[in-house]
Amino acid sequence: PSVVLNRDQLLRWGYMVSTVPGDLSRANEVWLDLAPDADRLEIFEALDELGLRRVVDQEATLEAVRSNPLIAASGTGILSVSFVATLVLVAVALLVSLWMAIQRRRVEFAVLGAIGLTRRQVMAVLGLEYAIVGVVGVAAGVLVGQFVGRRMLSFLDVTEAGLPVEPGFVLQTEWTFVIVGAAAVAAVFAVALVATVQALSRTSDAAVLRTE
Repeated sequence: PSVVLNRDQLLRWGYMVSTVPGDLSRANEVWLDLAPDADRLEIFEALDELGLRRVVDQEATLEAVRSNPLIAASGTGILSVSFVATLVLVAVALLVSLWMAIQRRRVEFAVLGAIGLTRRQVMAVLGLEYAIVGVVGVAAGVLVGQFVGRRMLSFLDVTEAGLPVEPGFVLQTEWTFVIVGAAAVAAVFAVALVATVQALSRTSDAAVLRTE
């Protein structure tokens, strides 16, 4: 195996970290960018023959991190639990809001029924109202979340000395979680909407208007 590098640049770096001119034995790190089809084992053996016995393979380190369930669960697990808890709270808040809105607007629905609207049409009106609220809420939440995420990463992406962290953080949105979560909340809302309209249908519009 062979290593292709810029000799002058390597010497310049060596002189920067060495107190003795021309002595590269004090260099503490050497970074190598290997070709995709390079034989990593042979290169490591060649480096060992040169006296560079402490070699860190970035690919092997990343693979070990990915395959470690404790490391994977530490960040992703906490975020997943938080995401599920947020979805539950959103669903509960949406159901409470739906029930309170229907209780306040019973007379309005009775009037709509008196002028000819069916229960299905009333349910469609409610569904359209909350669909608009849901779409606007999801869009605003994604935009605000990305903005806050970038602001937070701007504080985490530097060292104590104010220098950029290498490698830097990458802001990534799990769109699958967002879509699945929104679909789950929408399904819960649809079931609750049907159940609520069915409950309202047990009381006649005339009785509601007489009571009010």
